[in-house]
Amino acid sequence: MGEDHPAESKVVLEFSPADLGLGPAQQAKLIKLVGRRYHPGKRIVKMSCEMFEHQAQNKRYLSDLLDKLIVEAKVGYRGNTGKLTDADGSYQDSADMFEDIPVDFRHMKATPMIARRPVKSFPLEWVDSAIQREYERAEKMGKPLAKWVKGAEESIKQRKDKRAGRAAAHRIVQEKVKKTRLPAAEKISQA
Repeated sequence: MGEDHPAESKVVLEFSPADLGLGPAQQAKLIKLVGRRYHPGKRIVKMSCEMFEHQAQNKRYLSDLLDKLIVEAKVGYRGNTGKLTDADGSYQDSADMFEDIPVDFRHMKATPMIARRPVKSFPLEWVDSAIQREYERAEKMGKPLAKWVKGAEESIKQRKDKRAGRAAAHRIVQEKVKKTRLPAAEKISQA
């Protein structure tokens, strides 16, 4: 009835390496193999495919790719021979567990703690200094301010106004208390 959407055949696969029944060394190898598709904060690998015309083809491709990744992560573990065949029938040695290669998470941008939690949960002084650091970083690197700064500034303004209102109300109450105490003190001194 209508036009087909270009992303209609796209398939996304998300999984946790811990759920695959792999040992710690095998999970580390799998994470190194998938690279930037691994999200260390969520501990999830996310892969997508839209190479083929139909969803079933893309799903099958991702399933086969996951199977190959699992086999490759297991190879070289506990005396496995490490011999896999290439497409041309030749053998290659894949027993390397990549211990010498560090895990690279540079693709993940570190967000400051203040951007991950509500600003009201931090003392005002901390938020002020975090905003100041963000302004300095943006000026130094020539990049725009982070998204959280605007919301944090608004929240700080509201909190400061609220604090000033409370302080003013407290002063008024203190003045009233002083006025009511003075006549009582005069009565005692007259007696």
